[in-house]
Amino acid sequence: MRDEKEYQECSPDDLLAEFLYDCKDPKVPIDKASLYGGCLKAVLPICNGEYSRKTVDPVESSGIRAALDIYVKSQPRTGRYAPFVEAANCALQCLGDLVPHGLMRAADWNDHSNILFYRSELKVKHQGCVSGCKPAVVITSWATAVNAREDVGPVGKKSDVYMTYASKPPDKAFEWEDVRCAVEFKATKRTLDRAPTRYEVKDYAKPSNPFLSVSVLKELEYADLELTSVVEASSSAAGTPSNTHVDSREDKAETPANDLPPSGLVSRNQSDRKRAAEDAPLNQPEGKRAKPSPPASQPDQSFAIIQSDMYAAEMFAAHLGTHHAINLIIISYWHPDDIVYVWRYDRQGTIQCSGINFVQDLPRFLVLLLAMQRFGDNQWGRNEQFKAKKSGDERWYTIRVDDHPNPVELRLPLSARGRAFHSGLKGRATNVLPVTLRPLSKPHENTSQGTDYPQHNMTEELVIKLFWPGDGRESEENILKKVYEIAKDDPEVDEHAPELVWAHRFTSTSTAAIRLTSKIANPYKDAHTLCGIVFRRLLPITDLSEEVFLRTWWQAAQCHHKLWKGGVHHRDISVNNLKYYLDDNQPVGVINDFDLALTKQGPTGTERIGTVPFMALELLSKSGRDGHITQIYQHDAEALLWLLVWVSLRYDKGTPIRRNTPLDDWLKVDATGCRKEKSDWLTGGRHLATPSPSHVVSWKVARLAFDTLYLHYGRPCVVKPDDLVFTGWFQENVGQYLD
Repeated sequence: MRDEKEYQECSPDDLLAEFLYDCKDPKVPIDKASLYGGCLKAVLPICNGEYSRKTVDPVESSGIRAALDIYVKSQPRTGRYAPFVEAANCALQCLGDLVPHGLMRAADWNDHSNILFYRSELKVKHQGCVSGCKPAVVITSWATAVNAREDVGPVGKKSDVYMTYASKPPDKAFEWEDVRCAVEFKATKRTLDRAPTRYEVKDYAKPSNPFLSVSVLKELEYADLELTSVVEASSSAAGTPSNTHVDSREDKAETPANDLPPSGLVSRNQSDRKRAAEDAPLNQPEGKRAKPSPPASQPDQSFAIIQSDMYAAEMFAAHLGTHHAINLIIISYWHPDDIVYVWRYDRQGTIQCSGINFVQDLPRFLVLLLAMQRFGDNQWGRNEQFKAKKSGDERWYTIRVDDHPNPVELRLPLSARGRAFHSGLKGRATNVLPVTLRPLSKPHENTSQGTDYPQHNMTEELVIKLFWPGDGRESEENILKKVYEIAKDDPEVDEHAPELVWAHRFTSTSTAAIRLTSKIANPYKDAHTLCGIVFRRLLPITDLSEEVFLRTWWQAAQCHHKLWKGGVHHRDISVNNLKYYLDDNQPVGVINDFDLALTKQGPTGTERIGTVPFMALELLSKSGRDGHITQIYQHDAEALLWLLVWVSLRYDKGTPIRRNTPLDDWLKVDATGCRKEKSDWLTGGRHLATPSPSHVVSWKVARLAFDTLYLHYGRPCVVKPDDLVFTGWFQENVGQYLD
């Protein structure tokens, strides 16, 4: 819901023209407007039932109108699934032979990559796990569709799959990686206006509600009452709700390294309850029904948006190379409208195309299908450099990177331990996986970045961080070069920084590109581009206990302080960003993850950076959330103390304590709520807390630290804003204690 508050708007003519131009025949010179106008005219015979395909399987385009007539007369929402699928699939069969001037041909009729609409209504699978998300209709490939039913057998006519089998629920659940587009329906029992006698190319007519938003969906008479259970299910399943992070940072602290995140966060019977409510009979005549009053506790009615968002999140998670997803939301509420909204998701946010009445304005809907039918992997949002492969239970990606001074082939095994996956929509979307790297250049042209940084971590194991940093932010690779410059003259940094092996920016994935060409305002605002960085593998500091943990934590804290003084401001201390490696079987602490760091003095206070459970109380205040407080060293130092408490109370011998820990509530609230929880803990709760048996020593130091922190917040006037607060305390207390 937070991600959708700032969706960007686009006219259907601009978005459809962009979709078509992505499928342009490269040999034909034609401008975008001419291509779009020509396609609108070319589909008219199909819209008007005047097209008949004589070759292969005979198909009459009059079947589209026949299916739409059934569609508009159908009362229950579920009764509209089959005629919608039949109308769309009949259109696809006719469009397959159409070659408007300047547009590439569709795939051959026998090509199994051809798309079709298919009733789903079964929970979709993801990497062997059953997702709670259950889209009503999906777009998938013909090859996938054939395998979805047990009674198809050898198919004599391909049209049988399109028109008969696809309009019925499948026998086997689809995999999310096979879903190219999900369709979400929101409908009442109102009868819709029939299709016009004849279609013509007309100017786009905006519907009464051109864009969907939470405020619009509040007005739906039969909107769902299940949003609360969605949020609760998400929090329970994921361990950490998405709103526990500022600036879209994800918390991987509580996710075991060898487990996938939950795939699908909707409660089991939620979709069934929703459909039963929407298909309930109406006892009052059309136009005389009183709008029911929702319960006082009823949340915003945005179920269709939330469902579509969750489908998009599943599509992102199903394929690491996904750079955008496209879904459709169909609303049949505002009489006589029957509107399809095209939603395009990427890491910059959502682009929503204003609604198209696909019954009254069938030509524009068919142009959408015409483009989708010619989409390749890249147009569907799959990075073509990422090749998904599997053999038995083993699954992996290979990525060949030729556009790099040191070209390599990367292999990312998905079945290995040490994975950290992201589930969500906007932001950096960090995924961390083990990787093997094979240079494609000559042996002496290896993967060195020319940093002259000595190798201290002798492991041969590598990991890759795939993430989407903001286009306007300094690259992590450049920040690390500054770190290595400081390390040359400072032994407290030299051994305690992550060791970069290889880095690459996939420039073709910038989210600003489609916004530039689709006439969307502020195309560069919060734009993101996919990056990959390979490091030598580090181990989580939470594996350690007692004095060993405390010494390792202290090494990372000292490195962090030296880097801050040298002009590299980390600004995102969390349990995920303190690591270690072994040197002669002794842990060496490392401060990790510099993608949010700044290398200029005086970081601005306009960015809310950090992982909420570890952020300083001052940054969680209203002034801090509004960007009126400059982030200084004191705030990172305080985060190091909160991390000390976190590990002492939530880990025992390297294993997370997942039930009834004193800090559980910090994961269930937003930044405002977390500040209150942490303040209450500081003023009273810390005296009642008991550390785990393996962190008694760490807890002694944490108690001393929070006595100092309590005095600081009790008498803030004694501290100047630019003081490096706690530096002296660190040296005098922690350093001497460890000595």
